[in-house]
Amino acid sequence: MIRTTLGLLAGTGMACGHPVAAPIEAPAGIESSDTVHFLSSGVILQGILYLPSGRAPFPGVVLVHGSGQVRASDQYWIARIFLDQGYAVLSYDKRGVGGSGGQYHGVEAPRSDSLIRVLGGDAVAGLEMMAGDPRIDRGRLGLAGGSQAGWIIPNAATRFP
Repeated sequence: MIRTTLGLLAGTGMACGHPVAAPIEAPAGIESSDTVHFLSSGVILQGILYLPSGRAPFPGVVLVHGSGQVRASDQYWIARIFLDQGYAVLSYDKRGVGGSGGQYHGVEAPRSDSLIRVLGGDAVAGLEMMAGDPRIDRGRLGLAGGSQAGWIIPNAATRFP
């Protein structure tokens, strides 16, 4: 079931758009938004976990980055789409950006394979964090994103049980 869900969400092919800053207080339709931290390969990543209004447990989606120095708040416009459909959403600062530790590495062909594996591990760590939250249905988790995420999502999908 998890692989089917991941495949459907990965296939949405969300396009890049204009970043919208995440609000300080949860807007209408969102029950809560919490700053969260999770570990990926020894690096602490920081993100925002948004929960929709309604009754838990919720299906969940991790937003995976495109290339560039992406912060969690840059992806709020995508998060809003999923929240309106009743999904919990994890959006996190890319490795080495904002509140996330580690070092940011731009897109470079010679290191692309190893970088995709590292960023795929970050996405898996996000899925694992969501799977451990009792407000989220671990049997209904997925990944979504655009651009470089189109390479990262398949890598992560094969690594999450």
